[in-house]
This record gives sequence, C-alpha cells and structure tokens, in this order.
Amino acid sequence: MRHHLKIVARNFQVDQKELEEFALENPKKYGIDNENGFITTSTWWTEDLIRDFRETKKQNKLIWFEVYRSDEEEGTETIASFDEEQQAKDYIKANPEMNLDYDKWQYNTKTKENEKL
Repeated sequence: MRHHLKIVARNFQVDQKELEEFALENPKKYGIDNENGFITTSTWWTEDLIRDFRETKKQNKLIWFEVYRSDEEEGTETIASFDEEQQAKDYIKANPEMNLDYDKWQYNTKTKENEKL
C-alpha cells in the first residue's frame, strides 16, 4: 500500500516540506515514488522514514550501508540498504554467489548532500 507523504507527515506530526525534502534525498532507501509531485512511500518503509527523519533532525546526519553488485557491462546496482554495518555484512555472507560489496553513506541535513564515507 502506498501513502502520500502529506498524510504521513500529518499522522506523525512532522513538517511536511522537510519530510518530503528528506525523503527525496534518499529515495531508494525509503521506497519513494515521485509522480508529478505526488510523493509516496510504501507501508513497509514508513516507520523507517519517520524514525530516520526524526533522528537526523537531532544529529544533522544519517548513516546507512548500501550493499551493491558491480559488473563491467551493467555497472553498479544497489541491492539493499541497511541501518547497521553488521546487517550489510550478514547479507553479503548469505549471498556469496552474487559477488556483493557494501559502502557506508552519510546524509547531512545541513548541506542536504549524500557522502560516501
């Protein structure tokens, strides 16, 4: 089920514009779709989005780990995102046939930029 961020912001009592900006900076991590300004997320990602948004407002940064697969012909493809490094390592270990690796990322709310660490 998809939820419009306007409704999510109202239900969780957070600023709609700030939530939308945060979500659009990290669309893969939160399953964000933006179709003609109608910004939605799925039920699956709503709690993670709100939790990270609130935590980021406190710390001015958010850290996550992206598991990816790299291929010379197809390029790099993000497979999954995790909040903890051990989760990324466990995922890679559980899928050895996929030849995966991971990167640590940080989102800075002041500069509104993602940075690979």
